[in-house]
Amino acid sequence: MTVSYEYNEAAAVAADKAASRITEGGAYVGTFKNVWAIESSGGAQGLSFIFDSPGNGVIEFTQYTIGKDGSDIRGANFVNAMMFMLGLKQLKSELGKAEVWDDDAKKRVEQEVEAFPAMCGKPIGLMFQRELRTYKNPETGKVTNQDNLNLECVFQPETRLLLSEIKERKTTPVKYDRMLKTCLKTKDSRKPEAAEPAQPSLGVEAGSY
Repeated sequence: MTVSYEYNEAAAVAADKAASRITEGGAYVGTFKNVWAIESSGGAQGLSFIFDSPGNGVIEFTQYTIGKDGSDIRGANFVNAMMFMLGLKQLKSELGKAEVWDDDAKKRVEQEVEAFPAMCGKPIGLMFQRELRTYKNPETGKVTNQDNLNLECVFQPETRLLLSEIKERKTTPVKYDRMLKTCLKTKDSRKPEAAEPAQPSLGVEAGSY
């Protein structure tokens, strides 16, 4: 029996998309391709980012900035550091579009969002640490292991200086190397009761945004 295949351009491109994701901890220089406001099911507010580091890949990550009680939470520190590095004194959203995961459709779909284009297109340095951790679904009780990349540091691309060092008028970065040494190590926070395999990290395929 004769077997034949016809070339499919889309399938060929998809073959190397895995190589276009940031999946390992480390320091990356790039730009935000999209930033938009989000709200968790519990009422916390934050921002979702698509960050593209040429030659390294793309990652989507979230920073929650305001808790359900209206108080600032940890992500607000990182967002303010980003604003400083990007030369922004204020952030004001405008209507835009983003590809957001839809639970009903089980895929990413384009939706209207409150976007922050002022943060996009300017070089910025971000440092991530990979963490393996256990997650227990509060509704189903199902326990799984998750593989995540956590934002740990924002730095100036040209100098590798952190905000505190810039404020202190330092010219030689000191904290960068120390933090990078830590971020290159995977943090294992898993608990023994998790039996399910690890879920994929927050890295997204280039072009999927």
